[in-house]
Amino acid sequence: MQLVFRDGQPLEYQHSLVTPTGTEFYQSQFVPELQPDGAVERVLVITRNITPLQQAEQKLQAVTSSSLMGMAIVKSLRDATGQISDFEYQWLNPLAQSFAGPQVVGRRMLETYPHVKETGLFEAYVQAVENRQPVDFEEYYPPNNHWFRWQAVKMEDGLFVTFEDISERKKAELEIKQSKDFLQSVFDTTLLSLSILQAVRDESGAILDFKIMLVNKELARETGRNDLIGRLYSLEYPGIKEAGLFDLMLQVMETGEPGQVEYYYPYEGFNKWYAATFVKMEDGLIASNLDITERKLAETKLVKSFTILKQAEEVAGLGSWEYDYTTGDFHWSEGMYHLFGLPIGSAKSPETYLEYVIDEDRPLAEKLVQTIRNNPQPIEETLRIQVRDKVITLKIKGAVLRDDLNQPYKILCVDLDVSELKRLEQENLKMRLEQQKALLLAILEAQEEERRRISESLHNGVGQLLYATKLNLDQVAHQVPREVMAPTTQLLSEAIQETRRVSHELVPMVLQDFGLTRAIQDLCQKYQPSAIQVNCEVDLEGSLESYVEVALYRISQELLANVVKHAQATEVDLLLSQEDGEITLKVRDNGRGINHPTGKSGGMGLRSIRDRVKLLNGTYALLTSPGSKGTLVIIQIPVPSEG
Repeated sequence: MQLVFRDGQPLEYQHSLVTPTGTEFYQSQFVPELQPDGAVERVLVITRNITPLQQAEQKLQAVTSSSLMGMAIVKSLRDATGQISDFEYQWLNPLAQSFAGPQVVGRRMLETYPHVKETGLFEAYVQAVENRQPVDFEEYYPPNNHWFRWQAVKMEDGLFVTFEDISERKKAELEIKQSKDFLQSVFDTTLLSLSILQAVRDESGAILDFKIMLVNKELARETGRNDLIGRLYSLEYPGIKEAGLFDLMLQVMETGEPGQVEYYYPYEGFNKWYAATFVKMEDGLIASNLDITERKLAETKLVKSFTILKQAEEVAGLGSWEYDYTTGDFHWSEGMYHLFGLPIGSAKSPETYLEYVIDEDRPLAEKLVQTIRNNPQPIEETLRIQVRDKVITLKIKGAVLRDDLNQPYKILCVDLDVSELKRLEQENLKMRLEQQKALLLAILEAQEEERRRISESLHNGVGQLLYATKLNLDQVAHQVPREVMAPTTQLLSEAIQETRRVSHELVPMVLQDFGLTRAIQDLCQKYQPSAIQVNCEVDLEGSLESYVEVALYRISQELLANVVKHAQATEVDLLLSQEDGEITLKVRDNGRGINHPTGKSGGMGLRSIRDRVKLLNGTYALLTSPGSKGTLVIIQIPVPSEG
């Protein structure tokens, strides 16, 4: 008041007053009344209670200060023509100041943020002032990599502007969009025919049909239609009721449980197999359909092949199995259970072979199990198993399946009962052996018969003639000088003796009377008076069939004769032994050896020996080297003993 009296100027003053009910705010106006000379005569004081206004301002201040939105008041700046050329910032709340800085107050918008003209925000502000069009504008602000939402309304010749940072929302929207795009991509690229259906109900709530709300590209391709959205499912495809699909859809809507079915659809020209799934979604369904026609046809062929295989297993006595290296599963066909005499579905493993194999074949079974388990490779094996009181011979053959990286993932095998085949083979072998034996006996008998004939001819023919000649010569011996007669008589006696020897060798009576051991020993003793030493050793387990003994005697006889005639040896060893059903004859000399390749001798004696050995299913080996000392002949003949 003193200032008013002193200066003579009006003055406003606000002050507060504490009362029992709280603080009250007052505004006083001091108006001077002047005298003619200008002096203040008195002062008029007008006071009013502004407590409600002050409280409202405090609340507004609190709101603007704590708001999560930036707020600003801008004033229009116009050019000479009255057009808005810029805006001036007049007020910013604390959040806006923290973003732009308090120094922005009083500055121009285009000077501070020139980019608003490029983004279109400035023009939107102008339209808001001139045409009262509210602004709702979103823009990206590169300097701090943020998105902002700007809203503005006209206030006098300016704007009240709010803005908020919507970066998180934009990020979420982007993620949602990307997720939606991804889902749409999956929706459109899947091989499933997908659709979203909305239930169509009558006044009582009963479902009459389903409206097609959305379809993917595969469904459009499968149906050949792009106009399905908005149409009714059963009207477009009435066959769904005949196929039972519509009832399944109603069931899913009622129970909320997903429904699945594989069905043949011969309606509307489709004629295909499908796998359908229906899942409830709010008051509708998500439906998927997959064309499984090829799979169904393949299954039909597989069932047919399986039936044929099953019949073949029953007829041929075979079974098949497979071992999966990725899972360790071991699967048998029904035929395998029949082969092992087991109920279908019984527990089995590769080790089942070890449980049934006979003792003699157990090493083969262990090798087979090891191959199956740890050493994938093609299998071809013959195994005998004991099933109850019967021995079954299995022919096992398998192949390994490998992936693109050459890694084994499965082995497939077939087990064939070849017991009957083996029996027939044994019978056939026995028959052939008997035929071969009969042929050998016939040949040997013919040879021996010829030897007997020659022996008799020598003994009864040549021998008698020589003896008669000697008798006649003895009668005239007194008529011829002794020195002339003696050599002739000596030669004739030697001829008679040699004829007897050859005759006896052709028919070895000692072999018939005393057996092979005594005959070989007797054969060796005949060489005692000669210049060659013959060592014989015979070790036979028992007597042999007569044709075998004759053959071995003749071979030994021929080998010793060859040594004496050709080897120029001083010593020869003959060993005849028997072990495990096999006869071994070895003849070794210390002579000059043989200068021709093994087995290509041109001598009649060795060829005759090889022929005899071949008839007996034996082996013949002649070991020598050019210039070496001595020769070894080894003959082995598989002959079981008579006992």
